[in-house]
Amino acid sequence: MDVNITARFGAAPVIDSFQIFNGIPGADTVAQSIVNVLVPDAAEAQWVKAFFAAHGGLFAAPLPEIRVFPEAR
Repeated sequence: MDVNITARFGAAPVIDSFQIFNGIPGADTVAQSIVNVLVPDAAEAQWVKAFFAAHGGLFAAPLPEIRVFPEAR
């Protein structure tokens, strides 16, 4: 599987929007299973951080880690 997103997409945003999806009934939601959120730049990281501040109850504690890609390692 090709994981070189930079080569495939260049500087174009990989994620255009962030959505919350319902999970399987009786199980955690997809949002509660998120561990890391990869973002293309610091501005998007700030947007996601603000989203977590406003909607943190949708996610499991601790909140997912925000990482800037491709620097995320």
